Amino acid sequence: MSRYQRGHVYEAFSAFHVQYYQSEIKDGKTIRVRRSHRLCAKDRVHYSATSKAVQKLCAEFMTTVNEDVVVGEDMPITDFWTKYLHYCEHEYKGRGMEPSTVRATSLSTRPGRTCLSSSRRRGSL
Repeated sequence: MSRYQRGHVYEAFSAFHVQYYQSEIKDGKTIRVRRSHRLCAKDRVHYSATSKAVQKLCAEFMTTVNEDVVVGEDMPITDFWTKYLHYCEHEYKGRGMEPSTVRATSLSTRPGRTCLSSSRRRGSL
């Protein structure tokens, strides 16, 4: 999974290259790695990084890179809150949030309870 990107065209070794980022899984974690791809040699048609011929080659190559872009699937709100509360309890900054913060977050997400109803009870409205 990666982001949509246009790439950066640059000249090196009498040729034009494009730099882009690619997501890779290493040791079970997704990391972004910078990659480079040679587009073409420098010649009369491909004379600068901003020439139309080089930009066209870059756009064609980047379409193959961007084909891998995956849009996340929708999930029910109950699944989101279940995953989010687990994250709050165990994974936030490697140790989890304070118990009082997790408790307040889980209480405010109970069905039928809204921020408006809790603020009315305190008399702030």
